Amino acid sequence: MLIESLVKETVELQGFRVLKVEGGVSGLVATIVPDKRFSPRCSQCLEPAPYRDTRRMRRFRHLPMWGIPMEFRYRPRRVSCSFCDGVHVESMPWVSGKQRMTRALMVTLAIWTRILPWKQVAKLFRCAWGTVATAVAVVEEQ
Repeated sequence: MLIESLVKETVELQGFRVLKVEGGVSGLVATIVPDKRFSPRCSQCLEPAPYRDTRRMRRFRHLPMWGIPMEFRYRPRRVSCSFCDGVHVESMPWVSGKQRMTRALMVTLAIWTRILPWKQVAKLFRCAWGTVATAVAVVEEQ
């Protein structure tokens, strides 16, 4: 099974596709691109909206695979939404708001905090305990 297939199975990517997964200095890097068969959706109202322009590259931490850190890279598009009457960044189903972690990683961190102290969870996932606290807060909010 290809690593691209594993990424597709762990993340909701409708409207997007995994272009490639490479080994980087800090771990695995998955490049995500829009799927041309789908129109972008407004992040405010989730309605399809016309494409406007593209923002700079953003990086999102994802669940480690076999102990190897994983990161997504994506250039979000902006849309001109007629329902909201504004220009917004498109909806990205794998992330909540402006977070730099995927939803899958946040849920995993929140589940582990039920068993272990936050500091130990942060050490296991190689992140700061503040990152764990943010993940717990976002998951409890949903």
